[in-house]
Amino acid sequence: IYTLSLHDALPISEVSMKNALVKGTKLVGEAKFSPTAGFKGQTIKCDYGANNFFINTKLVDLKALTAGGVFSFDKFLVGAEGSFNDKGFKGYSAAVSYVDSDIVISSSVNSGNSVEGSIFHSPTSDIDAGVRFSYNRGSNDTTFELGGSYALDSATSLKTAINKDMSIALAYTQTLRKGVTLGLSADVKAAQLSEDSHSLGLTLELSN
Repeated sequence: IYTLSLHDALPISEVSMKNALVKGTKLVGEAKFSPTAGFKGQTIKCDYGANNFFINTKLVDLKALTAGGVFSFDKFLVGAEGSFNDKGFKGYSAAVSYVDSDIVISSSVNSGNSVEGSIFHSPTSDIDAGVRFSYNRGSNDTTFELGGSYALDSATSLKTAINKDMSIALAYTQTLRKGVTLGLSADVKAAQLSEDSHSLGLTLELSN
């Protein structure tokens, strides 16, 4: 398959072939050109997918290589990606998730410098809740977010979230009729109640 597209105002020619090597593979070659400077770069991609795993690779200008894969087993997903250039190994990322009908638990690490974890839970069809945290070993910075939503009925919902800086976000959404949605929101800085740093919002969305 041959396609021609524009990216950043530069024409890109792409040739792709499915099942070229074995069933489940896809080969893609891209070439970028400039009307004034001529050839600007090339990218070669090779992907392979099967029932329980997917592998992707990308080689840019024959210098930068990225390779990764995702594997599933029962209710677990495990993924990893590494990147290289002409000077050697650049870094890696890895993640593992547990996925069930009402809960998703995930954790990831990036080159050993940052760690992130999250839990999303839906105890009932009307309630969603989640928590996410991260830690960066280099900067010693941490983040923490806790949020949830509750559907009052099929047309009305409430959402709230709070982070480690005690910034509280509240949102109320109601579908007035088909194609008309009203939204009210507030952002309260609980740690700075005496300061003028809070905000209120009102939206009216119209759609076909």
